[in-house]
Amino acid sequence: SMEATPKLYLPLLKVCAKAGHSDIVWSLINTMKDDSIQITTMQMNLYLQSLAKAGLHIKALGVLRGMIQQLDPMQLPDLFSFNTVLSACSNGNDYEAAQALFDQMKGEIYDNIRPDVVSFNTLISCAPPQVGLDLIYEMRLTR
Repeated sequence: SMEATPKLYLPLLKVCAKAGHSDIVWSLINTMKDDSIQITTMQMNLYLQSLAKAGLHIKALGVLRGMIQQLDPMQLPDLFSFNTVLSACSNGNDYEAAQALFDQMKGEIYDNIRPDVVSFNTLISCAPPQVGLDLIYEMRLTR
């Protein structure tokens, strides 16, 4: 029998994340836990991706919040985690949530997280035009 390693699950996790099958991704993550496999930021990001693809941005925000609060060093969110959820909010036309998350990224809480070009463009894509204009000026200043 094949040994249960993160590699065993990765191809299916990726396929399901892309297709937005968040329930399957979550049950795979739980199966990995049952196999005593350490869940890392990579697997959590695939779960966030699946939620984003499924249009479940509120759920994605909750999962991100959980990653931040549980302080498991193996599962701390990275820039990709934040941008994935930012994109989910933007695709859900939830500008308020996207703006709040973007502001959180600009805060001093996470030393390694700063909005990048992807973050700015994602917020611009769902922001009112005037806000978009302000964001472009801000982006020019922070380069």
